Amino acid sequence: MEESPHTGNAAEPQQKSSAFAGLSTPIYGLFALGILYTLYVAHQIVLPIVLAVLASLFLSPFVHRAYLKFRIPKAVSSLFLVLLVLAGIVGVGAAVTTPALEWAQKAPQGISRLLVGDSQIKRQIDKVNRSAEQVEKSVEGLSDSGQEKPKTVVLATDSWRSQMVSKVRDGVAGLALALALTYFLLVSGDRLIRNFARQLPNPQRRTVLRITYYSQVEIAQYLAVLGVSNTSVGVLTALICWA
Repeated sequence: MEESPHTGNAAEPQQKSSAFAGLSTPIYGLFALGILYTLYVAHQIVLPIVLAVLASLFLSPFVHRAYLKFRIPKAVSSLFLVLLVLAGIVGVGAAVTTPALEWAQKAPQGISRLLVGDSQIKRQIDKVNRSAEQVEKSVEGLSDSGQEKPKTVVLATDSWRSQMVSKVRDGVAGLALALALTYFLLVSGDRLIRNFARQLPNPQRRTVLRITYYSQVEIAQYLAVLGVSNTSVGVLTALICWA
């Protein structure tokens, strides 16, 4: 009995769909890895945006309260809060910079005392040096027997000071971008949400606005509790170390 052509054509799409179903999981995995790699490459732009969104969610209730109770324009209150955050960051940086620089200056001396003194680390380093000298002598013996002497390759690397300066420069640029985006979101964030909600039907518009408002309040409360707890732990740790 001959097989009808319709039966063969119906079986081919089923086989193709089963083959693609088996490849769906690896494709999703590659897609996720691609997203993670893109975020890693673009972290200098993505990280300030994330920080700006979190900071705007944390500060937006204060801006709303100042506008409703005292009729302070959002541009003025947002600018004041952003400058307050900047002053706090500059104050913490100024308090931490001096001890960090002193530690960086004393670190080479401490490391040299650790290595020069009679310790287990020095004995291990001496053992490695003796092994390296034996390997060098054996290589020199081979080169004297007629073989070509290996060439020494020296790699030029940046010092830790230049690397630190570049990191600080990137951090300052990211902080400036985050503060600028925070100010923009505090001033015009509600307007953007309302413009988006106008594109929806009336019942859905109210639901979206209500969900957005309660989400901002809950996230702001969560960030406030998290900030207070982390600050308390940091202050207690600093007092214990100082004592």
